[in-house]
Amino acid sequence: MDVVTFHRMLVGGDPTPDQARLYASNANGFSSEEKNDNRFLATFVLGVYRTRNWQAKSFRKVTFAIPRPLDTWAVSKINWIIQTIRDQRAQLQISKEAKQQANKMIVEAITNLEMGSRVFTLAEEPSHWVAFGFKQETEMPEWLRRGLL
Repeated sequence: MDVVTFHRMLVGGDPTPDQARLYASNANGFSSEEKNDNRFLATFVLGVYRTRNWQAKSFRKVTFAIPRPLDTWAVSKINWIIQTIRDQRAQLQISKEAKQQANKMIVEAITNLEMGSRVFTLAEEPSHWVAFGFKQETEMPEWLRRGLL
């Protein structure tokens, strides 16, 4: 499954052009310190998507880097996204068992996101990561700078 299809399945709608631009790139996030709901959603969806090893049908940890000043805002946005996912899931016309299985997969994926500002303490680039709220001009590890769109 590609990330655009995953976005549709997860939140129940097509990505915006800005979100689609991130999904079509090799980037791990946007170069912006702006509190932008659509960009945050795209970064979150990309992070959740990357927790899944689609070939092995297993999960892996994904670092979700967020600067400390955005912690509270990010938590409120995550709660909003989770409610959006719940609402979208409730509308699906599938069996109760299929819903439970899909919900279990989403919960496992979200629990594999390691969120926070600890990227500044990492000695090397994580194998799987996304980032929100960093601007390329800001002081940060070089691997983080290279991964921003």
